[in-house]
Amino acid sequence: MRNFTFVIYFFLLFNFIAAADYIFEDFAINPEPWGSAKWDIEISQDGLSASNPYLLVDAIGFAPKRGVILRTTDSLWTGNYITKGITGITFDVRNMSDQDSLRLRVAIGESQNPMSGTWFVSSSFINVEPSSNWASVFLPINENVLSKASSAMSNGSSGPLNFNQVMSNVYALRIISQGANGNAICEDHYGNVLFDNIQLIPEPNSISMIIISLLILVMIKNQKSVVT
Repeated sequence: MRNFTFVIYFFLLFNFIAAADYIFEDFAINPEPWGSAKWDIEISQDGLSASNPYLLVDAIGFAPKRGVILRTTDSLWTGNYITKGITGITFDVRNMSDQDSLRLRVAIGESQNPMSGTWFVSSSFINVEPSSNWASVFLPINENVLSKASSAMSNGSSGPLNFNQVMSNVYALRIISQGANGNAICEDHYGNVLFDNIQLIPEPNSISMIIISLLILVMIKNQKSVVT
């Protein structure tokens, strides 16, 4: 019984370690899946620490680097948010622009981009002032704080799906700076913005730790029953 318990514990611990990066990105290796050809990884004194890599968004106010937008369609970051129990997204950010504030929102859609399909976006934004130091930002994901976005196309509709339909089949996830409500595209921004440690909540490792703890308690209880 003890050997069996150890095997189960080791197996779950291994999955706990493997799951730690399941929905977490610290840009230690490359900008994927959040980066694009526009944004690059940097390591400098501007990071959270001297040797800590971060994603550099060097927005210039016009295409192709018009504004601050991170986006992914990677399956680890999308899918069924309801069954995954997703309640928000958190990240570290630094606004190095000397003129433009960040107005950060999360945008979630069931299509490639807000030019089509149904999208939901934060009803209010988190403001980060120009020339700021690093700050931790949490953007909640639930029906009370997200509203349906209008299509970015001229005279476009807001899409036919409801909140639960979109959240059960998320195709794309975005972090944007946008001051206008109901808008899932970015606004113009000039100046560098740094991102690090993007993570969906809840953390898979927290869930795994709870499962491990419950299984261990059950095993201990069973062992005591056998002894008795």
